[in-house]
Amino acid sequence: MDSKKKNKFFKNNFEFLRLICAIQVMLNHSGSEFIYKYFFFIDHFPGLPIFFFISGYLVFASYDKTQNIKSFYLNRVLRLYPALILATILGFFLVLQIYSNYKVFHYSEAIKWFFYQLSLGQNYNPDNIDQKINWVTWTLTIEILFYILVPVFFLNKKYTKFLVYSFLIISLIYWCLLSKINNSLIYYINLTPLKVGWMFMIGSLFYLNFDIIYKYKNYLFYSIIIIFLIILYNQNNLLFKSYTGGHDLGFIYFLFLMMFVFWFAYSIKIKIFNINFDLSYGIYLYHSLVINFLWIFFGKSSLFLIIILTLILSIFSWFLIERKFLKLKINNLKRVY
Repeated sequence: MDSKKKNKFFKNNFEFLRLICAIQVMLNHSGSEFIYKYFFFIDHFPGLPIFFFISGYLVFASYDKTQNIKSFYLNRVLRLYPALILATILGFFLVLQIYSNYKVFHYSEAIKWFFYQLSLGQNYNPDNIDQKINWVTWTLTIEILFYILVPVFFLNKKYTKFLVYSFLIISLIYWCLLSKINNSLIYYINLTPLKVGWMFMIGSLFYLNFDIIYKYKNYLFYSIIIIFLIILYNQNNLLFKSYTGGHDLGFIYFLFLMMFVFWFAYSIKIKIFNINFDLSYGIYLYHSLVINFLWIFFGKSSLFLIIILTLILSIFSWFLIERKFLKLKINNLKRVY
């Protein structure tokens, strides 16, 4: 990455966008009638697909900068696992609390859940517990597998774009034709980048074509017109689906939404958007634990408590855990304050 491109690349609002996305996911999961009544539109702008796009964009940039597998994987571990370990410990106590009300205490299931959370089985939940302990961590399995794949795309830089386009097409074919099949094999394949890999790949292509897209970024603002037209069209199909409680957006809607995300990241020059902390991962990771905590100990939850407790955990996690480990990253793309 040359110095001119590097200067343009770093002046963005991606931290702010990730924060907004994490808040959207938290509000969506809160189950609050207030949100459903007055903020129903947030499901047209779901945080998870934007997370996948930004991840594809920034993680490709990270590897392109280092071109060193060892430091790349070390940096990914330093970003992902310190907070995940804390979340897993907190979740483990919730598992123990649930089992304390059972006649039989399933120690093996509790321990299995703990180690799956820290490996590649984040979607696993103890068989005899109805409620999902930390239901958002299934996406971490996909993220980790995506991190493992990234260096493959750079084995020969002449073929990087070809490989990205190839995986994009394969992922789209799988998503359209196979991902909805109801059997155990498809269930596990859906927990790999194969189903949502096209979202990562579009982010990667935005990075690989940065100079061209950045040059015409001002025109990307008009993607908001197409976005609202698709919302008004209100169709539920593979091309134009705009409303989702999860991540299954239509391809065309996703593409125009990411155009707007890129425009926002590089065109809005308001100082408040230029934040030097990152609570997004903490909010995303801890909010479902907070929701479960409130239900397990009080039999109910409230939007106010979900927001306050999640923010407290996220602030603690960032300043006392995540930031300390991020300072250990090698050739970090951005300075950690």
